[in-house]
Parts: sequence; structure tokens; C-alpha cells
Amino acid sequence: MNQVAIVIPIYRETLLPNEERSFRQTLRVLGGYPIVIVCPESMDISKYCDIAGQFSVQIIRESFNDAYFQSIAGYNRLLLTEMFYLRFAKYEYMLIAQLDAYIFRDELPQWCAKRYGYIGAPLFGEEMNLEKAQVGNGGLSLRRVSAFLTYFKGKKNVVKKINIAKKINLEGKIYTRWFVWILMVLGWRNKPSSFAEHYKYNEDIFWSITLEGTNYELRKPSAIEASGFAWERFPSAIYDQLGHLPFGCHAWEKYEYDTFWKQYID
Repeated sequence: MNQVAIVIPIYRETLLPNEERSFRQTLRVLGGYPIVIVCPESMDISKYCDIAGQFSVQIIRESFNDAYFQSIAGYNRLLLTEMFYLRFAKYEYMLIAQLDAYIFRDELPQWCAKRYGYIGAPLFGEEMNLEKAQVGNGGLSLRRVSAFLTYFKGKKNVVKKINIAKKINLEGKIYTRWFVWILMVLGWRNKPSSFAEHYKYNEDIFWSITLEGTNYELRKPSAIEASGFAWERFPSAIYDQLGHLPFGCHAWEKYEYDTFWKQYID
């Protein structure tokens, strides 16, 4: 089994300048691993292949129905399907590196050796507090493929019986809530594929937070440990605390580019 594939989702045939900067840096640092572009079936990816050729990298293409790439909601649906992870079953890990991620150095062997199910940048509220942060953002995330496939092949309910009441937020008569509780205990929208299919929010929140405390919780590092893997928000504050850059970062244009990232991202 191959250890790790670098998975780069794209949805248009041309790159914006900073997307190309991100793409080139990923090829420069991680070009020795299989580079897989995830794209719509109808897309011409020749521009990406031309750039990869400058680094002597051959692109592997994995195409999915165009509908998954027409909106963020479509992309979230794709990454909540068993079909997506089955495409990468021959790899032990997949590193999702979107075109707004930037890789500083190759530390993948070290992170894969930790055998976590999911690693991403810490998720903060209104302030930077690594003690209270969740893990982690999906834009640059390392995922153990077998852990995701185990989820979809599972037979148990996702939400445990004792926690179902916390998941039910229905207005109306109490017997309506009891009826839904009974249905979920029996498995209605509580089996892995159905539970994921009806999830309405970002896919990384599903894998990193929503599954916490369920029968399918993924093994993750603490936010302090994950801060060595990637950052998104509050990069200067994390740097002041840790004193070094992470393996990579996400959304570097959006958070403190002029005041922080510009000195590190050429």
C-alpha cells in the first residue's frame, strides 16, 4: 500500500496568481509523492499538467460528476461520500491541499507515523486559545483513508442512544421529539451513510467535531500538537507562542498576509 497521496481539489481550468503560487509550492516540496487532482469530469486540466511537468511531476486525475464542483455545498457533499474515499483506498493517507494552502517543508512521514485518523489546523472562536481549540480545518488536512472507510462500512448507529436527545432540536409537541428519538434509536438517519448524507454544514466540521462522542469518533491530536501541522487563523499569535512555522498553512491570503505571512511566503 502506498503511504500518502497529495490530493488537490480544483474546479476551474485556469489558476489565479496566488493559486498558482500555492500549486507550485506543493509540487516543489511534495512532488515526490503521488499528486492527485480531483476535478469535474468535463474539465481540461492541461494547464495544471503543464506546470507539473516543469517539476517533472506526473499528475494523477480523479474525476467526479460536475455537480460536486458547482458550489461549496457540492464539494462538501462529495467529501461526505464513501465513493470519494474509495478512490484512494490504495493509499494509507491522503493529504488534502486546497489551492489556498501553502506547504513549508516535507514532514509527512513524521505526521503519518502518528497514525491519527484526522489532522487539520486548530479551529478557534473569537480568540486564539490552543487549550480550548478544536481540531481541525479541512483545507490542509491529513486523513487516514481506512478510518474514513471504516466509518462508511459501519453497522452501528452513529449517535449513541444516550446522546440522541442532544441532537434533536425540534419545535412543537413533546411527542414529536419522542417519535424522532425512537426513529433514531432504530437507525433512521443514524447509520453512517445516511447520517453523512443529511449533514448540511462543512465537511471538515463533520469529521472533526460532529463525530466527537459518537461510535465513529476519529482519532485526532490535541490542538497544541495540531498547531505543529497547520495554521489558519491567528498565525502571528501562534508563532509568538510556538516560535516556529508549521508544516503548512491554509487561507494565508485571508488571515494576516501583509502583517505576517508575506515575510515567509515568497
